[in-house]
Amino acid sequence: MKPLSMEHSQKDEGESGNDNMVAIESAVLEISLSSVGIITTKLITNGETIVQATKSARNSKLLRWGTIIGSVLFIGGFLVKSYVEERIFDRDTQ
Repeated sequence: MKPLSMEHSQKDEGESGNDNMVAIESAVLEISLSSVGIITTKLITNGETIVQATKSARNSKLLRWGTIIGSVLFIGGFLVKSYVEERIFDRDTQ
């Protein structure tokens, strides 16, 4: 689980053909020039650290698996209930 990384498969100079993991984060660097010639910069990021991204990915993975398991158990419960009621019905009608 590597939330803030992606595979970079382009070959750079002097590198072998292996895929590299590249860190990614949403960031914007704004550079502006005022009317009097002052250069100002502003760095805007999404503010998500590696720890936060890992925790978020883990929580979404747990939620996804919990939903799948819960759905299977819910539908499986109806299957078991139907089977038990059918056996009781057969027993009572004999």
